[in-house]
Amino acid sequence: MLVNTGGHMRQLIKLQRGFTLIELGVTIAIIGVLAMAALPVFASYLANSQMREAANVVLANAMWARNEAIKLNATATLKVSGQTLQVSTTDSGVPAVLRSLPLSGAVQSADFVVSFDSAGRLTPFGTQLTLALTSPKYACSEDFRCPSVRFDAGGVVSICATGVCQ
Repeated sequence: MLVNTGGHMRQLIKLQRGFTLIELGVTIAIIGVLAMAALPVFASYLANSQMREAANVVLANAMWARNEAIKLNATATLKVSGQTLQVSTTDSGVPAVLRSLPLSGAVQSADFVVSFDSAGRLTPFGTQLTLALTSPKYACSEDFRCPSVRFDAGGVVSICATGVCQ
């Protein structure tokens, strides 16, 4: 039983502050177990994030190529080969590379070429194409979604999250 005898009780309270080494060790062990349980989910999130980023890069560059075709009154071509994306234009019969960049992460594609005419439509007119993105590390599944980029005849470009464009 503690009796308040002036300043004596204050000293006891000050001595009992903080954590013991055992409490600290148990806390660190619990944090470690939770981190190990979350690691597979985080790895899956990163892989899906890389696929979405690659689809967004293709989408943005396709829209840029379309705008360049309209602006330059020429044909602009978007080419995706393996892990490389390239935008070029043909002005006065001379091809010129406007932009070349890699796709993010371990994302790749089969050889794919799409061209926009000076009105911003796909050439030849009436063409509708789909670019499927894949990864050599992961198989497409419910947990790992492989997006596709759809190119409509009128020049509209969109991303299909599940890889199947409708």
